[in-house]
Amino acid sequence: MIETYQKVELLMRAGYVKRWHREAYVPSQSIAEHSWRVAIIAREVFGWGLNELGDILYHDVDEIFTGDIPATTKWEAPEIKELLDRMAQNWRQAHDIDSMRLDGQAAIEFKVCDWSEAALYCLEQLEIGNRNSNLSRTFYRLIYACEERALDLQHVTDRDRAYQWISTLVIRWEELGGANHTKEELTNE
Repeated sequence: MIETYQKVELLMRAGYVKRWHREAYVPSQSIAEHSWRVAIIAREVFGWGLNELGDILYHDVDEIFTGDIPATTKWEAPEIKELLDRMAQNWRQAHDIDSMRLDGQAAIEFKVCDWSEAALYCLEQLEIGNRNSNLSRTFYRLIYACEERALDLQHVTDRDRAYQWISTLVIRWEELGGANHTKEELTNE
């Protein structure tokens, strides 16, 4: 039982690993908070059950070892993402932690939920009056990534749910007066 205790103690550190550390004027969020919020989105948008939600709760747990590296960094430097993925896999194996078992449509839905949670966090910051200029660029980069990933959903109802969810975030962003950025504008930065 001591091994179980040590593993649980290690995994609980997810509550202390901070996200949004690169953004001035944006409060941090722990990976534990993020994972819980992704699970809520997956449940409410795609109707996921408890088995799939368990995978989500563990999806960023390796960041206990690597720290949080923003998605935008991984998108701009695929070699960093590859290195981090190898490091994470080695860490998970060393600590006997299963990797996510999601594949196919579930993996696509998961990424939409994962990235849209970060977009939702940006939206919530806007709602409380945070007008950080990087927030709007990050919001739209995440939204465009969600839209592109949702194109790969083969079931029309899942694709429709994804687009309705993404559209709801964008509509709310615009209602709050958030800055708009085109995909081309963000690509040329």
